[in-house]
Amino acid sequence: MWILALANAALALQAADQPPKPLRYGEWFMDMYPERAWRLRIEGDTYYVATVGTDGRATGCEIEKSSGDESLDKATCNAVRNRARFKPATANGVPVAGVFHGKAAWRAPSE
Repeated sequence: MWILALANAALALQAADQPPKPLRYGEWFMDMYPERAWRLRIEGDTYYVATVGTDGRATGCEIEKSSGDESLDKATCNAVRNRARFKPATANGVPVAGVFHGKAAWRAPSE
């Protein structure tokens, strides 16, 4: 039984030969600018890592480098978890879980 469990764990950790590819990346963050940050014209770049399941949906999000504003960082991961879609990573043509490193560039429009 343990051998089977270890074999399955090894397969789950199999390295992807093709990483996940984002789909409609620009749409993920539309209308997600936090109201307070928008009003105060707070801007920043949030770098994140998304874990991506075999179905192409984000299963997790972690901030790699903060924008310096907690509301922008939270909005980034909320958008990734709820809106992000990917072509899944593959190993030998078979979908596998993978990771995607991205950046959300938060810019308030000029008046």
